[in-house]
Amino acid sequence: MRLFAFLLLLPALSFAQVPHTFQNGDVADAEKINENFDALNQRILSLETLPTRDDAGMLYMDIDCSSDSGALADMIQATAHLDPVKFNISGDCLFEAGFIIYGRVIRIYGDPRPEVRPRLLLGEGQNFVVESSAFDIWYTDIEVGNAFLLTQNVSATLFGVNFSGPAAPTIKVRANSNLRLINALQAGPRPSIKVTAGTLWIASNVATTKLNRVSASIGSKVWCWYCNVDIPSLILDINSSLCASDAYDELPDDGNSNPVHLNLGELTVRTGSVFVHEGAPSAQPTYVANVLAGSIAEWNVGTSDESRERCAFR
Repeated sequence: MRLFAFLLLLPALSFAQVPHTFQNGDVADAEKINENFDALNQRILSLETLPTRDDAGMLYMDIDCSSDSGALADMIQATAHLDPVKFNISGDCLFEAGFIIYGRVIRIYGDPRPEVRPRLLLGEGQNFVVESSAFDIWYTDIEVGNAFLLTQNVSATLFGVNFSGPAAPTIKVRANSNLRLINALQAGPRPSIKVTAGTLWIASNVATTKLNRVSASIGSKVWCWYCNVDIPSLILDINSSLCASDAYDELPDDGNSNPVHLNLGELTVRTGSVFVHEGAPSAQPTYVANVLAGSIAEWNVGTSDESRERCAFR
């Protein structure tokens, strides 16, 4: 297994530099030669233990950013030819020049305990960009300087994740991309979300997911099942939809879940779009609603089956 692991990561090792190089005719100093061997040995020892595969075929490795803030970024680059990979991280992991992931399946897993929760840090003005990948972040706070961008063909999950820092980023979900927020964004700065020909799925039965302005356009879909969400402004534009259900039938029976609700400040539903809120407090909105001709908006439509049937056509 160790030889196999070494061979897997050999491309990353082959580009590494030793401390000393020699030219033809140089006197090879024994101390410098030993230092070269020591450097190579340390790299080989570290690489030998990296690719551990679980029963589901996921390679996983532990990354401690407490003593080296760039450890995660370096390892993601060094394992670019390995897929799928799960990184169990601790400490504050820094991406100084921004963070871009292309065409991989990656999971970054932190710690659910708030007192030891790790952070992903990007420098001011930097973007977090994912393209044509599957990307999950669990129990990790994220400090993003500018935008959290999911380009085309991305499947991403934020599970138990909050943003930190002085300001919240704008989350952009582009064509054929899918962002799932599961008990996420419940503390810290509120991000705005812009969905363009993509899908946003929200589930919050532990605490309220707190967002800023949310807009969906060009056939986008927003699903909010068992949702507990606060959105000051929601705009459905160009054949888009939001389908929300306050159903309790699949919630835990332990009595610890908070009541679910969709709390809107202002709603705009434009031509060709659909808004369905099953379980709304009344048959009319309790917030400002601008429903244009050619669109559909319904509150408290009755049973969960009716609501889902209406949304199934979107």
